[in-house]
Amino acid sequence: MASYNNFIIEAPFAKSTTFRLRQNYPNPFSKSGRQGTAITKIHFDLSRTDDAVLKIYNVLRQEISTLAQGKYQPGRHEIGFEAANLPADVYPYVLRIGDRVLTKKMLVVD
Repeated sequence: MASYNNFIIEAPFAKSTTFRLRQNYPNPFSKSGRQGTAITKIHFDLSRTDDAVLKIYNVLRQEISTLAQGKYQPGRHEIGFEAANLPADVYPYVLRIGDRVLTKKMLVVD
């Protein structure tokens, strides 16, 4: 909204889709984990219904797993990832919403 010579002008604006990729928890996490499981959780938030793809990669940029793919409703989404068969290392995970991309890293330890 702008004001000029006592006139108020309201300009409509396009609402952009917002989304957020959160850090996995726990991080780092042990591949042997508690009670023999090595599970971490990844959360992402959407402000509107949209197509989302969540993938895990190794440091050589090779795809390890597709954790989520499809249309998701607005809100927070939780995806579990089990790393028992992976070597200890850093693994980037990537959330794609349309042409927008967010990346974070998880650390798997022995």
